[in-house]
Amino acid sequence: MKKKLHAYGIETSPGNSGMFEGKGITAFFNWDGETNLVIEIKDRPLDTYCGQVSGKLKAFMRECQGF
Repeated sequence: MKKKLHAYGIETSPGNSGMFEGKGITAFFNWDGETNLVIEIKDRPLDTYCGQVSGKLKAFMRECQGF
């Protein structure tokens, strides 16, 4: 998943928790290493709605077969 994020121009922290940022979005993530991934959006462009970010994340997870 991190390789795919990097291919989209999004940098991630190493390990199972940390920060990722790119395309104007800054977020924190925490993954238990098995099935639970928590993502908390900290910053986004003013012209980007929360629903847009959520939709893109869900689509990305489907691409990675996470949902």
